[in-house]
Amino acid sequence: MSSLDLAYYEPFHRNAVLNGKRWHYVDIPGDASGSLGKGKTLLLVHGFPDTWYGWRHQVPVFRKHGFRLLIPSLLGFPRSEAPLTHPGEVTGEKFDGHNVHKELGLDDENVQELECYTADFFARSMVQLLDQLGIQKVSSFGHDWGAVFAPRLWLNYPERVECVSSACWYYQMPMDGFVDLKDFAEVAPSLRYQMYWGGDAPQEVVQHPVKKFMDKMYCHPTKKHLLTSEDEYANILKEFQFEGKTIAPMFPLYKSRKIAYDIDERDFLAKGRTEEDLAVDVPYLFVGAEFDIALQPGMESVLEGYVKEGLLEKQWVPCGHWVLFEEPEAMHKIYIDFLKKVFGSSKL
Repeated sequence: MSSLDLAYYEPFHRNAVLNGKRWHYVDIPGDASGSLGKGKTLLLVHGFPDTWYGWRHQVPVFRKHGFRLLIPSLLGFPRSEAPLTHPGEVTGEKFDGHNVHKELGLDDENVQELECYTADFFARSMVQLLDQLGIQKVSSFGHDWGAVFAPRLWLNYPERVECVSSACWYYQMPMDGFVDLKDFAEVAPSLRYQMYWGGDAPQEVVQHPVKKFMDKMYCHPTKKHLLTSEDEYANILKEFQFEGKTIAPMFPLYKSRKIAYDIDERDFLAKGRTEEDLAVDVPYLFVGAEFDIALQPGMESVLEGYVKEGLLEKQWVPCGHWVLFEEPEAMHKIYIDFLKKVFGSSKL
């Protein structure tokens, strides 16, 4: 059976209560004949708007090499719990015709469970999962928002991570001085869409069929054709409509910047942690998509200071944002070559 079929995963779906929230994840064993990943586990983290199914093309390749795979569904996404968040406080300002919403921090009255959507909460939850499963270390890989969350596991628990990979975004080192989303969008125009997604989008998207939003996300921006097969897209839609849920609970990711900053300030900056302390000290693979609308070439250059010397590898693939399935063969080679350097005879 193909890994592109939802039925392939039926034996592997699991649920766990982590940090008081119900998380769905897929737990897939590696092939016994695979030597590279024998005794090793890969944590694969999806982005927005995506699900655990976003790693479907990589699953058989990683399994073939013997890696056990843990693929969680982020909170607010299909199959996992959707913690309660406030719809937002409109400031009265407009940006690109959309309402500007106040970004909520730890001290705000209406913050509710917004912390559950931060990379810190993800990391603390995943280490609980590893403890429950008796897994000491993982390689932490992510795409899009997963590319923010995956390195966070290293930041919080460096002793539990063997290597890191981020595709189409990168490790967010805790930095002094919060920049609100409006100012951030002004200096990074490719991210202006986040003003809407972090504002009115959750209330507006529920008024339309899920497919209408997903068509915009999974079609080529100019050629208007699907970036994946019809069958895969049908499976994607099926997951997003799992148990009749809407996609609105996914958007708090874009409302979590201020509270994420407050957590970093409390846990790292206020304790005197330096950039040297916070620089990744395990092998780190960054993969960029040359035609990504959001993360454009050059924006990743900060990684040179975020990863310790000699540990950073950067690769670029000639495709759009959905690199995992737009160029699966290229990604397979990049990932396996990297893992061979980490775990094989050739070291970084």
